[in-house]
Amino acid sequence: MLGADCRLSYANRAARSMLATATALRLRGDRVQEADPDATGSFARMVAATATFGNTNAMCIGTSHGSRLMLTTKPLRGGAGGGVGGGGGGSVLMLAADMDRGERQCASQLKSAFGLTAAEADIARALGTGASPAETAVARGALLSTVQSQIKSIASKLGCRRQSEIAAIVQTMPKFLED
Repeated sequence: MLGADCRLSYANRAARSMLATATALRLRGDRVQEADPDATGSFARMVAATATFGNTNAMCIGTSHGSRLMLTTKPLRGGAGGGVGGGGGGSVLMLAADMDRGERQCASQLKSAFGLTAAEADIARALGTGASPAETAVARGALLSTVQSQIKSIASKLGCRRQSEIAAIVQTMPKFLED
């Protein structure tokens, strides 16, 4: 949780680890900032806009080891002054998702949330990335008819009627840093 001025008021274990390694964001005093010394300050502007105007924002930020983080900020309501943190506006919840770790995590989430088999979760994930059933069959070394049958099973378990609905569900699943 951050104040409008990026002052850190709470961080879970994963966030503390991310800040300690300073691969994308770092702590300077008690404020979170981009780790890249050449950064433009877009992170601070995003946090301030979220706290001030109450809108949800997101940005992608590179890390020092070449991966990408999706940072999403959401306003928190309540407490004196519109939030529970300091900084001239409401408090902001920041979520960090490792975009390059998401595929493995997505399959695991699909299995646990919808009761998909490992194969079904992999196929659903492939559909979510835009792969066609034929491309998925080739990549898996399976028959197209097998993949099509599994897509029908996936659709039934997800309550969908179309492949595009499966893809939409997969694309909207949150992918968070491991705690």
